[in-house]
Amino acid sequence: MLTDETISSLIDCELPEEKIRQVLLELSSDRIDLRVLTAFIKSIKEKSAFKFDGSLDVMDCSGTGGSGLSHFNTSTTVAFVLSAGGVRVAKFGNRAASSLSGSFDLLEALGIPASIPFEHVNELLDNVGLVFLYAPHYYPSLAKLASIRRSLPGPSIFNSVGPLLHPFNPKFRLMGTSDALVYKLVADYLRADPHTEHAIVVRSGRGLDEFDPCSISHYAEIEGDTLENLSIEAALQIEVPPDAMTAEHNHEKFHQIIVGSADPYFMQMVCTNAGAGFKVAGKVSTIQEGAALARELLLTGVVATKYEECRRAYAWFVS
Repeated sequence: MLTDETISSLIDCELPEEKIRQVLLELSSDRIDLRVLTAFIKSIKEKSAFKFDGSLDVMDCSGTGGSGLSHFNTSTTVAFVLSAGGVRVAKFGNRAASSLSGSFDLLEALGIPASIPFEHVNELLDNVGLVFLYAPHYYPSLAKLASIRRSLPGPSIFNSVGPLLHPFNPKFRLMGTSDALVYKLVADYLRADPHTEHAIVVRSGRGLDEFDPCSISHYAEIEGDTLENLSIEAALQIEVPPDAMTAEHNHEKFHQIIVGSADPYFMQMVCTNAGAGFKVAGKVSTIQEGAALARELLLTGVVATKYEECRRAYAWFVS
């Protein structure tokens, strides 16, 4: 049995490297239970460079990654859509671990810097309604484990807990997981989490950590202590675009989406995921209604305006 003490020693790198690697290899998704997941989150949060005990009245939209599939930076784009629709968003993320482009790879290409001083987070939320939180800025001690994690043949428990380490404990969450077993664990964790008021956890039938327009998407909706398992059928009967989603490709696609000129696959994917976020935030009563709101915000230029507003605000922090 993996004890809390062993987990803490692993996080602190007090175990030999080979022992840490062995533990992480043994923690495949079918061997992680709610106790282990919770213990990892608690132990890592204790090492945070920023301490916050309450919960913030904001939305986080993020995914665990790890699908191995080529995909767009959907949740990063969704953050701009939600903010344009009046939702306060504090998006927690990182650079790519196994994909070609992570959240902060795209943001860097968009001219938005990674490390915002802690004391300016509330200022950006008040002025823009959107702030991006770079995981290594909040958890620098985890850098010690980076080389071990890179040596693993696939995703580890750190991929599963990543979005759950949000330093401000958001009340509202839209979270995707690529692993079916982790999907259930995360839903159970958020149901028990006293900070979470309303959340949606999603996994597509194709294995993406988001609502997928080309396959059925399964999602758990958590509100208070209730959890309901639901699904949405594929909206489009088309082949998935085969493009390799590099940061440069995603940068180009992002600009197409925010002016409403992207192809149907990407427009539908962003609108559906934003629609789920609007539902969690209480802006709409259904995901479909939220998707329609997202499309309107994109086609009328409101999202493009929000992006420019955000870029100007962040220009103060570009070195």
